[in-house]
Amino acid sequence: MKTDAPGITLTLPAAPAELYQAWVAFVVRTEQAIRHGRSLRARASEQGLVYGPAAEIVHRVLYSPVAEQARAAGDGDVEPELEAPIADLVIVHSYLRRWGSWLVIDRIADEVGIPFPPPTVAALRKAVLDAIGDVLHQETGRAASG
Repeated sequence: MKTDAPGITLTLPAAPAELYQAWVAFVVRTEQAIRHGRSLRARASEQGLVYGPAAEIVHRVLYSPVAEQARAAGDGDVEPELEAPIADLVIVHSYLRRWGSWLVIDRIADEVGIPFPPPTVAALRKAVLDAIGDVLHQETGRAASG
């Protein structure tokens, strides 16, 4: 699903490329494991996670560009840039919050048997979530005052 709404560019926090790669790899491995379990597939679908338009937007807007830019950075630091309509960023932000809660509160990560990445990766995920939230707050403030 791709919208034709005007996009904004967002620069994510600087971090070693390997941290971004570890984050995306964890998500991909977890999603693959969820797809292999009937019960987990159904639960993910009920939550609007892993499958459907929101998941497609998150992969197109966030995970794919981050993975590509992190790979290109090699061993160095990277500040991934995302470009997306504000509506897509709202979906990404909401999805990331729900995904994180679902993995932890519902103990999904334990069920699939994939260990959480190191705390530095969790801190990066939170920094990305905060950066997206900050941009959304700024953009909605502009829209309200404009």
